[in-house]
Amino acid sequence: MTLPPLFGYGFRPFFLAAALAAVALVPWWAGSLTLGVPLPQAWPASLWHAHEMLFGFIGAALAGFLLTAVPSWTGRRGFAGWPLAILAGIWLLGRLFVATGSHWPLALYAAVDLAFLPALAALLVPPLIRSRNRNTRLLLVLAALWTVNATFY
Repeated sequence: MTLPPLFGYGFRPFFLAAALAAVALVPWWAGSLTLGVPLPQAWPASLWHAHEMLFGFIGAALAGFLLTAVPSWTGRRGFAGWPLAILAGIWLLGRLFVATGSHWPLALYAAVDLAFLPALAALLVPPLIRSRNRNTRLLLVLAALWTVNATFY
């Protein structure tokens, strides 16, 4: 099965996802504060907004950047096809579970949401390690972001 061109380069699905997250989440949060639009969580509006901006919007933008930069840094082939589609699916599933969190056990949607950054790292580690690239330490940023997300839950 051939995938759509969206999954031809690492930046495509994730920069699009970051843009769509910003367009959807900011008005939803503002509506919850000003119009009483219900949020999908028992979390206060400020915490829900902070979580989704950090781990939804910034997570997607960071993934788009790293999936574009790592092939350039390492001289390796870019990320495309099914691995990229699966990674984008994990990100989207995390966002959907958090957006419907009141319908799921916390452990389930936390696990789904927390799966994204390790999956991203799993794609990035092999080319970075093989090339002994100096930017490998950026994986520590992913580990720190994951730790913050796990601590949030």
